[in-house]
Amino acid sequence: MVEGADEQHAGHELRLDGAVVLENPMLSKRNARSTPGPLPDPASSLIFSARRWPDSVDNQDMVDLIEIVDYDPVWQTEFAAIGTALRGVLGDGALRVDHIGSTSVPGLAAKSVIDIQISVRSLEPLDAYKAPLERLGLEYRADNPELTKRYFREAPGSRRTHIHVRELGSFSQQLPLLFRDYLRAHPATAAEFARSKRRCARQFRDDRQQYVSAKEPFVWEIVRRADTWAQSVGWRPGPSDA
Repeated sequence: MVEGADEQHAGHELRLDGAVVLENPMLSKRNARSTPGPLPDPASSLIFSARRWPDSVDNQDMVDLIEIVDYDPVWQTEFAAIGTALRGVLGDGALRVDHIGSTSVPGLAAKSVIDIQISVRSLEPLDAYKAPLERLGLEYRADNPELTKRYFREAPGSRRTHIHVRELGSFSQQLPLLFRDYLRAHPATAAEFARSKRRCARQFRDDRQQYVSAKEPFVWEIVRRADTWAQSVGWRPGPSDA
């Protein structure tokens, strides 16, 4: 899941960007107002398959230590390359391709994982985007438990990348964008979040579920602040990142 805001969500109705979506009961009780492309150049698949990365681990799912590192500007460059490749194979079938998660927030310490959200009109048919993404070397994770998204990962040995495919306008699609934009606009809160993550990572370095649970209260506090901010500024997502 997207680090932070993507950890959990379910509940009632909320309006973000004019779309009726689901609201987590921990959010504000009020309602807010507010064709696949051509086959890629064969070289583009190197982003996810042949290329080796210093922080890659062949058995990443078995060795999944939590390590929070200082912000690295290269994350933006890496996203740009991957986003361009995704746009190349998906074309207009991807209504948005966005850099989300902690590596998308300048200055924020994070796990060195590039989280990308692809927004589509509908999650079905799956093959409309599954086949193009697999041509890039991405691996579909059919065992993903979140029913509001489809999930892809990099091939073993490639740069750690999480691809989240969600329906445009849904709560699960808009929440990570709002979370990201709020942290970008509030560096003091981002610094608080970094301290919280580092503290939790020190305590639960080799237990991802405990790490997620430990930082969860502050994540939802950020969501609450972001919801209030969204109403005060009339937030809506900006242009797609790729």
